[in-house]
Amino acid sequence: MRRKYDEELIPAFYEVATVFEGLGQRRPEYVDGDPEIELGRFLGWMRIARAPGDSWSATSLADQPERRKRIIHFLGDWGAVENTTAGDMFDAEKEVSKIERLRTTFASSQAIEQLSYDELFDALIGVHAFYDRLRFVSGGLPGLRADFAQRNSLRAIKDTLTYLLHGSGTALERAYDCLYDEKRRLDGFAEACVMELLGWMDAARPPINGRTIKALRFLGFDVKD
Repeated sequence: MRRKYDEELIPAFYEVATVFEGLGQRRPEYVDGDPEIELGRFLGWMRIARAPGDSWSATSLADQPERRKRIIHFLGDWGAVENTTAGDMFDAEKEVSKIERLRTTFASSQAIEQLSYDELFDALIGVHAFYDRLRFVSGGLPGLRADFAQRNSLRAIKDTLTYLLHGSGTALERAYDCLYDEKRRLDGFAEACVMELLGWMDAARPPINGRTIKALRFLGFDVKD
């Protein structure tokens, strides 16, 4: 995991972030929020709108100058397109508030301990990889709410989230434990969910999920899903 994230994905993400911040162009839906929120949505949008199907893996790898050209080109598309949610499930106008709610709700181990299941779930759906599980359950959001509760006890969910976000050891060590230790692993909360949540909550790490990885590969980075 260290090579995949710390040596490949995170440097790639921050290369895109450097270009994004250098251009200084923000969409109005996101201008009042953390720039990382808009950057995450830009990459997610690009995966859906510009790299559908398997096309994300068909583009050539590129060196840094060529990647910069591609990033600037697609950021231009992002800024000009009228509807960034076409073909997607996410509501752009609620994006900033969802991430702020996520960060507030899980801000400390004490805060997590006080949560009811519904409070916890309503914050957790701010994790796009988790919300994306709607594709795999019936009954829409109520169905996902019931499915996750059936798969995991509230105690287990709280313990795992507390350990992942506020436990001892490095972030990657905790993430690894939450994926591969049977006592920590949550059913229905796989790698993309763990790493995205960790990124939203840890200022030293960006939020990375499956869409992020595919978008970075589409831009020419040598990264693997």
